[in-house]
Amino acid sequence: MNKRWYNSYLIAKDYYLNNNDLLPGYHTYYKGFYLGKWVVRQRQLQKQGKLSLTKKNLLDEIKMVWDLREYHWQKNFQIVKEYYDKFHNLHLPAEYLQQSMWLANQKQLYVKNKLPKDHEVLLNSIGIKEVSPRNKWQDNFALAKTYYEQHGNLLVPKDYKIGSVNLRNWINNQRKAYKDNRLSEERINKLNSIGMIWSVNEYKKQEAFKYIEKYYQKHGNLFVLPNYVIDGFNLGKYLKNQRILYHNQQIDLDIKKRLDEYHYQWNLDSKWYYKYLLAKDYFQKHGNLLIPYHYVVDNIKLGFWIHTQRNNYRENKLSSTQVALLNEIKMVWNAQNERFNNKKLDDINNLKQVRFRLTTLLNEVLNEYNQTANLSEVQDDIAQRVRQKL
Repeated sequence: MNKRWYNSYLIAKDYYLNNNDLLPGYHTYYKGFYLGKWVVRQRQLQKQGKLSLTKKNLLDEIKMVWDLREYHWQKNFQIVKEYYDKFHNLHLPAEYLQQSMWLANQKQLYVKNKLPKDHEVLLNSIGIKEVSPRNKWQDNFALAKTYYEQHGNLLVPKDYKIGSVNLRNWINNQRKAYKDNRLSEERINKLNSIGMIWSVNEYKKQEAFKYIEKYYQKHGNLFVLPNYVIDGFNLGKYLKNQRILYHNQQIDLDIKKRLDEYHYQWNLDSKWYYKYLLAKDYFQKHGNLLIPYHYVVDNIKLGFWIHTQRNNYRENKLSSTQVALLNEIKMVWNAQNERFNNKKLDDINNLKQVRFRLTTLLNEVLNEYNQTANLSEVQDDIAQRVRQKL
């Protein structure tokens, strides 16, 4: 026995002690070692008669399963037998779905006389002859029902399988049969009882408009940032995709009609408008758009954005709609002139205030002196009071 094999065995033993079995999946990577592949290789060597007795005995000590098919057969049989011993029949309920399908398969093999003798004996002991052939549609429906109970819907992922059944394919087949009027009323009712979605596209549309309505009720518009997510739904991405479809003339006309009812702007960049709304809020609070260059709000560099709009305006890169919207909030297209005019206005206001204060002081002094007072004395008193006040 080489050291490398024994080290691998020790890892397998550790797995067994921690999991109480030696049934790792084929791709199981355990403690830096591809244990699943190693276990499969040991089975192959044993089947080919190339595994030494010493190695086999060591693996037997940690409950090595040499025949997986037989192992699973016996496991299913034991579950069914326990049910039979308790209830004295083989009418397995929904929670025994896997065993029901297994039992139906055994019945088919039994009828065709294709069962190994030892399996036949065991199945006879629990009354296999009483088992009726199962309805395949009913079996698949039971799988769909189980999925619905676990996930709350029938939006089954691609390649989702339960045993050998590709549940998504089966669901899609039911949709096609319904569309082609090939599905009985009984089956339609059964599928409706577990929330069958007959049109995935229609379902997704209705779900999207739930979030659209919620956003609109809160904000009064649909100016949504490109990656805005609401309750796990990427509303920004959805609207962006609809805008792309609109410009490519591929949009669902019903979606366009419904978005038009929310006054959706097909030609206005929602990211631009979101920043515009921040600028509008600033205007309403400050009365102007003379925003400092480094001013930031909601992680948006609003001062820089306003500066960019001025540049775009000079280069004729703004649409007429954008210009009109900015003019509504008194956009200053030449901020330098505006600041100069504001400074000039402030200087004038300051001079007016000084003149008013001087006039007030002069009146106070004149009221205190009579006409016979010495002019020089009055002038000195006025000068002293001015120095105190200003």
